[in-house]
Amino acid sequence: MRKQFMVTVAGAIAVVLATIGTASASPAPRQEQPGQDQKWTRLADRTYDESVNAVRRADAAHQYVRAQFVAPLAWYAGQKFGWHDQRTQDWLNRLYGLRTPSRGYGLGQPYDAYGDGTTNPATTAYTITGAWHVGRTLLAGFDGGGVPAERVREVATWLAGIPLAAGGQCAAYSESGHDKGKPCVWNVSAAGAWFLWNAEKRGLVAAGDRDRVLAKVRSWRNEVRAHYRPALRGWTYQAGSAGLQDAWHNVATVAPMYDLDPSIGGTALAGQFAAFPGSAANADVLTLDCAKADGTFAAIERTATTPVTKPLDVLQSRAGFAPLLPRIAAACAAPAARLDSAPSGADRVAAIATAELTDAGHNHQVDGCNFYTGALGRTSAGCPEGWGRVAWCADFARWVWKRAGLKIDGLDAYAESFRKFGARHGTWHPVSSGYRPVPGDAIVYRDDNGNGLADHVGLVVANGADGLVTIEGNWGSRVAKRINPARAQGYTSPVTA
Repeated sequence: MRKQFMVTVAGAIAVVLATIGTASASPAPRQEQPGQDQKWTRLADRTYDESVNAVRRADAAHQYVRAQFVAPLAWYAGQKFGWHDQRTQDWLNRLYGLRTPSRGYGLGQPYDAYGDGTTNPATTAYTITGAWHVGRTLLAGFDGGGVPAERVREVATWLAGIPLAAGGQCAAYSESGHDKGKPCVWNVSAAGAWFLWNAEKRGLVAAGDRDRVLAKVRSWRNEVRAHYRPALRGWTYQAGSAGLQDAWHNVATVAPMYDLDPSIGGTALAGQFAAFPGSAANADVLTLDCAKADGTFAAIERTATTPVTKPLDVLQSRAGFAPLLPRIAAACAAPAARLDSAPSGADRVAAIATAELTDAGHNHQVDGCNFYTGALGRTSAGCPEGWGRVAWCADFARWVWKRAGLKIDGLDAYAESFRKFGARHGTWHPVSSGYRPVPGDAIVYRDDNGNGLADHVGLVVANGADGLVTIEGNWGSRVAKRINPARAQGYTSPVTA
């Protein structure tokens, strides 16, 4: 039976985020963000403020405020005020206090997930809540330096031990024995795979568990991918059901799969927009196709300002949008400025990257540690002071672009993020397009290890009589120059910050 808490919790808002928040902090005056479309930031601020007031009223009435209502406002605060700001930390501490005995996150009340008379106790932790509603906030906070690694690690450990659904190829709806062996719910398994994958690539899965965790990621991801229905332009809700699921649950499947699986991500995204044009549910994926943003604003605004008075109804209709709207503003407010029309910017990239070739202080790897990851804010224990431990070709390219004054929002430590960045900003040029790369461009290499993601990324510093010249981090464990490198799949031109 198709009964789940996500419909009741997020009926009016993006279940994709169904994270709806709470905090004890009062609203504070804000500076408008230069270069952003103010309608998005104003609406974000409004949803935040009204949600904070709703939390206060809920607390006064002794109403339980769920983790999925707390998490998104912590995410909003982290973006707006900083992850170390006391307002953000207050929300995060409140969120941590809602952990279940198993160190997952749940509803805080009994719940019959499948509507079959088997009711889970109030202490049950749910896969979608830990992996997606709360998990995205934890990962964003970890990246921002405000969430301790242990808070992410404990959810990853819990999730890696979750029971399996029917068939043994995807995650169960919850940790409860009532939900073990029941039909696979596609957004649940997609979110679970997404969180584990992100925890692993941040080094937050124990080395001894890595193979087991990645096997789960592949199994859950592949099962979801195999059940995409092209004729429906999306997924059914669960295994054995018929008909396209609603916009909120479908986008909650599309968003993690877009990151997890390039072979289906673009198709699924296009299907979401085609099946649910102009839906407020699309708020969570607008940064992936900014052309759809303005046409969706009115629907989002209507949903986020639904006239309701009860505190929990306010949270349902508003708070989940709070962290999404600033992201849309930052990504979609104005056309991207191309570097290939600004030679001075290209020269800066080439000069900065070239200088690193001879900077013996930090142009190489030491015991798996590198300078560039640490300089971007990700330091690791056991490394030289201020250095981080991660595969670092993408961090080198990000560091150079950042120093050159270029946009790096949306880029991460994976080479694949450069391809997605270009696709999102309209600056991706596959080799087949015949595009001639220019200095400043990122060169993105093919997927040769079979995981569906780009293997490596570097920076173009020249393209002339001597051929294509690149400078790349983590090539032979150091910064290196290459001439006419093979196996590129395309190029991403940077955009101005």
